[in-house]
Amino acid sequence: MNAQFVQRFSIFSRLQRSRALLWSDRPYRQKLALAAWFSLVPISIMASVLAFFDSKQMVIGRVRQQTQWDAAEIRQSLTAWESTHLRYLQVLASTRQIMSMEAGVAQPLLKRAHQLFPYTSFSLVKATGESVTMVGPSFSLQPGGLFGTSVRTEIPDTLLMQPPQVTAPCLASTVPVHAPAGFPKRPVGHLASCLPTHRLGIAAAATIQLATAPKDQHNSITLLDFDERKRHGWMAMLVFPPGTFVELDPVENVRDQLAHLDERRVRRSPWHPFVRLALQSKGLSSFHELRVDGVDYFVAVNREKYIHPVVVVVDQNTIFAPLRRFLFLALAGHVVAISVGTAVLLRICGQLSRPIDKAGEHLLAISHGDFGEPLPESNNDIGRLYRYVNQASQQLQHYLREELQHATLSAQLVEARRIQANFLIKDLPQTSTTELAALFQPAYEIGADWYDAFAHDALTFMVVADVCDKGIPSALYMSVFRSLLRNSLQQECLLHAGDPALTLTAAVAKVNAYMAANHGETGMFATVFVAAFDAVTNQLHYIVAGHEQPLLLNGQSFEALQLGGPAVGIFDGATFQAFSHPFPPNSVLLAFTDGLPDARNPDEVGFGSERTQRILLEQTSSAWTAASLIARLHQAVTSYMDGQEQFDDLTLLTLKALPSSTPHG
Repeated sequence: MNAQFVQRFSIFSRLQRSRALLWSDRPYRQKLALAAWFSLVPISIMASVLAFFDSKQMVIGRVRQQTQWDAAEIRQSLTAWESTHLRYLQVLASTRQIMSMEAGVAQPLLKRAHQLFPYTSFSLVKATGESVTMVGPSFSLQPGGLFGTSVRTEIPDTLLMQPPQVTAPCLASTVPVHAPAGFPKRPVGHLASCLPTHRLGIAAAATIQLATAPKDQHNSITLLDFDERKRHGWMAMLVFPPGTFVELDPVENVRDQLAHLDERRVRRSPWHPFVRLALQSKGLSSFHELRVDGVDYFVAVNREKYIHPVVVVVDQNTIFAPLRRFLFLALAGHVVAISVGTAVLLRICGQLSRPIDKAGEHLLAISHGDFGEPLPESNNDIGRLYRYVNQASQQLQHYLREELQHATLSAQLVEARRIQANFLIKDLPQTSTTELAALFQPAYEIGADWYDAFAHDALTFMVVADVCDKGIPSALYMSVFRSLLRNSLQQECLLHAGDPALTLTAAVAKVNAYMAANHGETGMFATVFVAAFDAVTNQLHYIVAGHEQPLLLNGQSFEALQLGGPAVGIFDGATFQAFSHPFPPNSVLLAFTDGLPDARNPDEVGFGSERTQRILLEQTSSAWTAASLIARLHQAVTSYMDGQEQFDDLTLLTLKALPSSTPHG
């Protein structure tokens, strides 16, 4: 199982890497085109779909409002038609021509009524059911009379009549006809009108006519008719309990009309769900969504003030077709716009890629050292790009020249550092009575500090000095100072062998006089600590000429040595004073340059003299060795600087007086 998982994961990883390589290797213009398609097309589709569904809800709301309004208008029109028609018949029935119940007298009046209402047929019937006269094609005289052997109703009414009493289904309205004044009030007959059901939608009112009549070619409304297998369009119907209906549109097919009035046949037809919904709906006005034979319909039902429900039906495809067409056109427009934009983008990117390739080839040549001719410049975008490449080429050539110069200078600095290192003695003198250790760490390639030491008989001479400033000029002066001072100490030591203090004073004075007289105008000088330790007398003779005061540790107490004159090389004729201090065995001397107290941490705070003193007092003088004290100070300064750039040259020198029985090493 684990092996299969590892294998599948490996295959998946390879596929991911392959996709990444396929994408990364494509030109940027293709990436831009793909990015435009993969970003704009989904956004366009999402926005269009969201707009479609939002518009769809708005359309459903309007369809609800419109269909319910249509049903209410049809209901009002039918109600108005029925009441108006009954009143008209009542007016006719009150005329002397009709009340005469004679065919010759009543027929002219009924003909004029038929001319006024051409779709309506009229019939005058006696109370016994015998027909007096008929005008229009709808009535059919059958045995037993139009309404049977007698007419008993005395209330105006409208009812649905079917063959054989009529030639085609119609809505028949009847009013009683009374005898003239002075006769009994019992009806002597009935006046009836018959409007064919397929004419009801046109004759009832202009509202129904507007709803059902076809419009112009662009706004025509298709009529829904399941009998003709027309499942899409608009339909209005009048439903009769227990389950029949009349279409309120011009259906002249008598067979279909009769089928609609046959409850059993309606139950087996696609009309039945609408009839059942109308009979079962609650409230005066309602709106429904109904699915019949795979087609979705909106259905509005109105029962207000009318015993027969009025139903308005429209299929959802007809309603949403314009919206879908708009969505399709919008998406097609977006696709065309993105395609045109992509083509323009590819063309522009192609025009851009050629000069960019040219600039890249020029940069490649530059990277191989072939600068060649500069690219042509202009004020357009490509011209500015070429100008930047040319400027980069010029700067690179300038940097290369400087780098060659710096390389020469660096080689010279390396050689100068090697020579300077030769100035510093490699092996400090170690005797049975002394132990010396030193550290020199320049801030730059070469430094301006130095230390020196040599032994002569029982005397051990040592020097720690610092030429002002840093860098190459100071290093040059350091070499002069160092050579003069060492040579002067050796000469004066021979002349004043019995007096170390005089040797130090004479040597420093001689160097000061030479440097001030010959190089004073340069403003260069050196601070110097020079000392001689006499192992016979255990005395330390020293001069501190403008230098950091060395520290002397004896046991657990320390003190700073005294200053004995100004810096060397400033004043011609300056005087220097040598001091002597007891330096018994196990005493430790620490001499240093200002690179120790001036060392900075990242917050630019100096190391200071107090930290140096605390480190010195961490042990007694007998516990320190010259080398261990140097190592401890170096570690403390390095940790304190914490990676900060070295501020100045750092020089340390320690001297420890050893008991006569302690071997040196």
